[in-house]
Amino acid sequence: MQLNNTIKTSVKTAPNFLGKVLGAISLATAGALTLGLPAEAFTIGYNGYFGSTNDPATGASATVDFTFNDNADGTIGLELLLTNTTGQADMTEGLTTDGATESEFLAIGLDFADGNLADKLNIVSYSLGDPAFDELVYDDASLRGGTSSSTAIDGEGWGDVNLNDITFDIGLVTSRTILSTGNPRDGLNAGESETVTFTLAPTDFVNAAELEQWFVDGLVENGYITTAARFKAVNGDNIDGGSDKLLGGNLNEYSIFIEGGGADDPLPAPVDIPEPATTLSLATFALGGIKLRRKAEQN
Repeated sequence: MQLNNTIKTSVKTAPNFLGKVLGAISLATAGALTLGLPAEAFTIGYNGYFGSTNDPATGASATVDFTFNDNADGTIGLELLLTNTTGQADMTEGLTTDGATESEFLAIGLDFADGNLADKLNIVSYSLGDPAFDELVYDDASLRGGTSSSTAIDGEGWGDVNLNDITFDIGLVTSRTILSTGNPRDGLNAGESETVTFTLAPTDFVNAAELEQWFVDGLVENGYITTAARFKAVNGDNIDGGSDKLLGGNLNEYSIFIEGGGADDPLPAPVDIPEPATTLSLATFALGGIKLRRKAEQN
């Protein structure tokens, strides 16, 4: 009697489970068609490892998280999460700095060596930050100065770059220029974040994953994308009210540096997000599992 009750319960539960699986698939597929499928994200880090106009670097640092999405209308969504990480241990380990604990994160610039990044991305629309990173500028040559590696281990890093030779194709700023001369205005303080979004027409890229990989490939040492950030009101144990201009790179490079793996270690490949068809295949697998379980229980 107990065995028969168990079999009846299992048979009754299986359709309910299948219904939940198919319901989840339906919701996931509908969401994918409506909202678009997310691509793998990556993070740019700005710190002394990649290069600073100060030697040693002040210790100011920041990250920008890039997230790409395929939109239902065929456009590509790009979201940037900008964060002032000054004073965080994971952005100063292994570096010689002046020990900054506070700063104003004011601007970033991006330059494509083989053309104009604005044309490459084909920006349709955008939504900027508030109060920081509230202006988008093009062809900005205001950032000046030579940068050098400030790492503590044999001067490794991305070496010397002369910002005097760079005109940044695109800049996100909290003033009229990347340089942001004068008193800082409404920048991000240490620990603060802000989001900026872009909608891009996929002229040169098939989808979001391809665009994401293009950025990852370009943001390596001596790559085809150069990026820099501007900081003011930098304060710490060894500095008071200073400024710093920092080069940026894929944060995985910095992680490799900390772990001692060497700069030649390959970057991890992007992780593909399952398409609706893949989700349906998983449902078929789940249905097969239910049938096997029912057969075993009946035997």
